Amino acid sequence: MAMGSALRSFPAGVGDRIHIEPPTIRLESFKDFAKHYLMIVLNILTAPGLEA
Repeated sequence: MAMGSALRSFPAGVGDRIHIEPPTIRLESFKDFAKHYLMIVLNILTAPGLEA
């Protein structure tokens, strides 16, 4: 069995690259940083709940 055909047997999404967008605004204060950080954490915690 060729390596390429073995990879195709995985479900969709396995091995996909992660899309990362850097912030477009400058984080000037801890409050700005905390808002962005909490948004990331909430997204990470929400994603598995939506997949279930």
